[in-house]
Amino acid sequence: MSLIEMAQAFPDMNITIKAADLLAAFETTARKILQDAEQQHRRHERSAGCKLIEAEKVRQGLKVSTTTLWRWKRQGYLVPVKFGGKAYYRQEDIDDILQAHEEK
Repeated sequence: MSLIEMAQAFPDMNITIKAADLLAAFETTARKILQDAEQQHRRHERSAGCKLIEAEKVRQGLKVSTTTLWRWKRQGYLVPVKFGGKAYYRQEDIDDILQAHEEK
């Protein structure tokens, strides 16, 4: 019986666990969540046919601040895609901004 099944079957049961085991369980869960988010990210890239870039790389590449990215999001100028709590930006949107900047 899994821990989840046990908790559902016996919701008032107390369980004693070592802190190290609890930490290991949290780390395993966090790794699983990150793996799932990365898989979802890759599936989105394949289905949408576009490359997604992490916010930090976009900020550095465009030489703008975090505040500027936030303001652009509010204005609808450069809107991120969220996966696993992280913001990603479409490469084609970034290319459009760069091209518009070069045309000035």
